[in-house]
Amino acid sequence: MNTVPLLQQLPMFALVDPKHLRQLAVEAPPVEFQEGATIFQQGAQADVALLLVHGQLVASVASGTATREVGTIAPGEVVGEQALLASGGVRSANVTASTASVCLLLTNQILHATPNPATVAIENKLVDSLCARIRRTNASMREAWGMQQVAEKEEHEDQPTLRGRIRHLFGAD
Repeated sequence: MNTVPLLQQLPMFALVDPKHLRQLAVEAPPVEFQEGATIFQQGAQADVALLLVHGQLVASVASGTATREVGTIAPGEVVGEQALLASGGVRSANVTASTASVCLLLTNQILHATPNPATVAIENKLVDSLCARIRRTNASMREAWGMQQVAEKEEHEDQPTLRGRIRHLFGAD
């Protein structure tokens, strides 16, 4: 499969020379997933990440008997990035292909090899994504904290606690 044309369509690679994209496609081989395929399983060892090149993925978190969808992954996004940032970790969510999808297989070795403008673009995307997630989490925490402060002021015993709201927010209830 020639993934270079698909990579060229991703905004993160807009300024990257095709020869560097070809090198990336060799070092990070493309993997195809059929619609409905389970890609990552929550709790499994995290050893690789994926750059979605084409298609769509869905992340969900299981808690008890309930499963909650926590996000969709679009082309140009990385999923499973914790494997690249913290060795020995486990998957924090299930990831499935909601459509037929093509991904590049990313490892620490690829990102830490000789600098390639394509891998630098991936690293920049990782930092941007993580910062956005931190901002969203902080906003959710501020909202939950503010709700807790209001509940404490009103002294309603039937109001959920801050811990309860946070557990609900992350699907742990």
